[in-house]
Amino acid sequence: MKKLIAYFRRRLSVRLSLCVVLFAAVIFNASLGFFVWQAREAVHQEAISRATQILDKTSLRVEGILNRVEVATQMTGWLVQRHPDKADSMFVYSRGMLLNNPDFYNCSIAFEPYHFEDKGRYFSAYSLHDGDTIRTIQGGSDHYQYFYMDWYLMAKLLDRPCWTEPYMDYDAPSNSYGMVTSYCQTIKDKEGAVIGVVNTSLSLNWLSKTISETKPYPNSYSIMIGRGGTYFVHPDTAKITRQTIFTQTIDRPDTVLTALGHAAR
Repeated sequence: MKKLIAYFRRRLSVRLSLCVVLFAAVIFNASLGFFVWQAREAVHQEAISRATQILDKTSLRVEGILNRVEVATQMTGWLVQRHPDKADSMFVYSRGMLLNNPDFYNCSIAFEPYHFEDKGRYFSAYSLHDGDTIRTIQGGSDHYQYFYMDWYLMAKLLDRPCWTEPYMDYDAPSNSYGMVTSYCQTIKDKEGAVIGVVNTSLSLNWLSKTISETKPYPNSYSIMIGRGGTYFVHPDTAKITRQTIFTQTIDRPDTVLTALGHAAR
């Protein structure tokens, strides 16, 4: 009888030990899982916070560049309106824009046909960075009728300063093209009639490099889009000229990309 009681006691002790170990293991695994989840959430939130801070800094940097273009263009427009009849002064203003702002791509002060009768139908004081120097010429010809270009017509038709969508800018003297976006502002005489347009451009290659220098993580990249979803900055430069943010959603609907495109309008 005593042996039987001792046997059951041993069996009960083993079962209790196993239950305690099993319960402890469950508690340990649950605690470990909770701590791992908590740590992963903390890392996730830290990553989002870091990316958001860098994005905000990049956004402020881009906004500062764009604001500088706008202010410089407005100041140049103000100078032109003070001396609208002095053609030679326009070369000084156009060149001065790039001397004071070496990161601008070009500056053009273009006038309506025959505004300066002695200069002919076309007169545009055009300045462009050419290596370490600034080349300033009189632009406009039968092969490049600037008053039909988007940058000229947009400011004139909208009757307000505006940014253009990206476009290929043709430089006649060097026979080369550059992808740019331009800020345009009309020039008016004392009666309020439009007599020309001041156009200041940024190189999208330069802008893309400037923005891409700031990366939250090694494999991350930045994009910048215009109001119509047009890419201003993208790691795949071919998309800047051929696609918008909505293009890839045609075959593969993506609510995130679609919402991002509409948010830029």
